[in-house]
Amino acid sequence: MILLRAKNVDFDVTYIDLTDKPDWFLKISPHGKVPVLSVDGEPLFESNAIAEYLEDVVEPKCHPADTFKRARNRAWTDFVPDFSKGINIYYTKTREEMDEKVAGMSAFLQKLEDAIAKERDNEGPYFNGTEICLVDASYAPFLQRFLLQIYYNHHRRLYFLLSMSFLFSSFVLVFLRYCLWCPQFESVS
Repeated sequence: MILLRAKNVDFDVTYIDLTDKPDWFLKISPHGKVPVLSVDGEPLFESNAIAEYLEDVVEPKCHPADTFKRARNRAWTDFVPDFSKGINIYYTKTREEMDEKVAGMSAFLQKLEDAIAKERDNEGPYFNGTEICLVDASYAPFLQRFLLQIYYNHHRRLYFLLSMSFLFSSFVLVFLRYCLWCPQFESVS
């Protein structure tokens, strides 16, 4: 939805209960995952495929004009599944699993932080500078959910927040870029 909003595309949302997916949804989403974009009645699935399609057919362009920079941006959007797995604590079932996952999170956050420092030659706030790009639209949902999980767990268990404190130095920078600066643009809020 971030990219649709950034491109000023009117759209309707159908919410799917991911614990009880309707048959019609499973027929149009081979992986049973969201999002799915319906284009003239034809389903398009997978976030990156949807983003690239929108980039091809709807202005304004969010990828850089420079071909090498555009390829580098695509490489960083391809890192999203690894990043998501690396910071995903939502499905941990035991405290030990959560501790193990938390211990490895900083490496994934640091990779993104290093990319932002290396790829961007200005003050941002976005990955490529002052305009939202496909990299921002790809990572923002995961960072927003990550922040909500920290907030939720802070109110449930102070232990969790304290165990996460080593992440805050790099995470705060990423969080500020993606979650605080972004709300000034309706596409991300």
